Amino acid sequence: MSGEKNIQFVQEMYRKFQSGDIPGLLAGLTENCAWDHRGADLPFNGMFKGPEGVGKFFGQLADLVEPLKFEPREFISDGDKVVALGSFEWKVKSNGNTYGADFAHVFTITEGKASAFKPYWDQASAVAAFAG
Repeated sequence: MSGEKNIQFVQEMYRKFQSGDIPGLLAGLTENCAWDHRGADLPFNGMFKGPEGVGKFFGQLADLVEPLKFEPREFISDGDKVVALGSFEWKVKSNGNTYGADFAHVFTITEGKASAFKPYWDQASAVAAFAG
């Protein structure tokens, strides 16, 4: 796929996420997709494999937090990679605390599907919000 098509694909994945179409989003993953959401000690962090594993990630996320803002704003493509830059804000359901950050999401696109995902963001505010 061309760089522009890869960007359009990632933008469509975000639209599905924002509209709650998680099955549609999962359909855009390869069977062996590596969803690398490791980092600080947060209840939704981990390495998730394939659509089934990524579905568990989104289930955990939905159980734990409520999105207040999610704004991917800029997209950069190079070869099979798309980097999305943006910001988010979430509310922890168990205690009402909020946290937010700017992010860089790196997608790897293979034959028209996401084969890898890695987010980069400052997780300190999330750790504090969950601990609160």
